[in-house]
Amino acid sequence: MRRLHQKDISYGRLSRILSMPKSTLAAMGHPTKQGEYPCRLRTFGEEALKLWIRLLKGIKPTWGIRRVRAWIRKALEMPIGRKRTARLLREEGLLCPRIKKREHRNQKPRAQAARPNEVWAMDMTQFMLASGSKLFLVIVLDIFPRRIVGFHLSARCRAKEWLEALDMAVRAEFPEGARGKGLTLRLDNGCQPTSKAFQDALSILEITPEWTGYNSPKQNAHVERVIGTLKADWLWIEECDTFQQAQDLVSRAVTEYNQEHPHSSLDFLSPDEFRRLWEINQVNIYQTKPTEVTLKAA
Repeated sequence: MRRLHQKDISYGRLSRILSMPKSTLAAMGHPTKQGEYPCRLRTFGEEALKLWIRLLKGIKPTWGIRRVRAWIRKALEMPIGRKRTARLLREEGLLCPRIKKREHRNQKPRAQAARPNEVWAMDMTQFMLASGSKLFLVIVLDIFPRRIVGFHLSARCRAKEWLEALDMAVRAEFPEGARGKGLTLRLDNGCQPTSKAFQDALSILEITPEWTGYNSPKQNAHVERVIGTLKADWLWIEECDTFQQAQDLVSRAVTEYNQEHPHSSLDFLSPDEFRRLWEINQVNIYQTKPTEVTLKAA
């Protein structure tokens, strides 16, 4: 009691917390003539121990079993086990409620892309202007040729901006509409793709969403890698002062990536080159090797 009083906790406040007379608490906090305190906790029974626990929880309401036990062992020099601490807290109704963790989705086998426009992936990143203002870039990637088919740059990151990027991709790749094309869109669990507006749009377009696990960026590694390439080769190299400069830079970066970037998983062809070879049947697919390009003889 004296230790708590020395930490600027008045006996009046302690009496209100413990519903005990102020004079009793003051007496407990002063030594006797022999220098001993009249109420050493090591000699207390269950009721005295509960009293100290109520006092501690009144000051530290977020403390759980481990911290309460550690405080009793250290501050009051009383050996006490974890189970006894838990029982006393439970009997006093002072156990902290457990945080309910989000349940993980059952992971299904990932859709495999065997042709262009069969599986897309979508994600968002951010970078800054020279002034420090944040800009958000949404990317839609066709996984098979590793080609960026849609993007949108904005100062905001709502579901509306995600829909703008998706709309650009659908208009470019499916001029007659995406319905009935068997398109799968791989998404994370952000607030934008899980929003009602985005889900309604996917339902109208008959695009099947495929969700990654929570906190599992590797399950959307294709688009994550492309975003890293855009940043390293374009967005982090050139500084932009205005939004228009950033828009021009992103447009140029996407064009150069699709047309010129030598992609290691495509035998160092660019996405556009790989797609052209696929369209004229010069690309063979094997199980042991994702892609093998067969060129015409000279």
